[in-house]
Amino acid sequence: PDGHDSRCERLELEALRSGWWEVVQCDRAYSESGECLVLPPASWSQSREVAVPSPVILMLTGAGHVNDREDFMWGGPDSLVRNPEVRREFVVLAPKPTTRSGFITYTDGWTKQWSEDAV
Repeated sequence: PDGHDSRCERLELEALRSGWWEVVQCDRAYSESGECLVLPPASWSQSREVAVPSPVILMLTGAGHVNDREDFMWGGPDSLVRNPEVRREFVVLAPKPTTRSGFITYTDGWTKQWSEDAV
């Protein structure tokens, strides 16, 4: 129903269900809030205790994902969490790259880059 072939490799359903979106206002000068996908490690769901501190991977996707040119959930965070060690032990933070939120800014001419202040 979402336009993808059902055989298309995508983010594991289990990983996606355990994650959530954080919404942040990067800068008042931008028209939209920034969104960041948070994928906790599988070890958090296996423990009955409060989530323990875990290492974090900040995944900054490439130019193809800027402003929804390509599906954010394909060829981005989904590839990273296929690694069993990453899925088991790391918190993955994957901000959605948009120029409307301030996560992506323009430099010389039309060159785009991640905003160090926003990220």
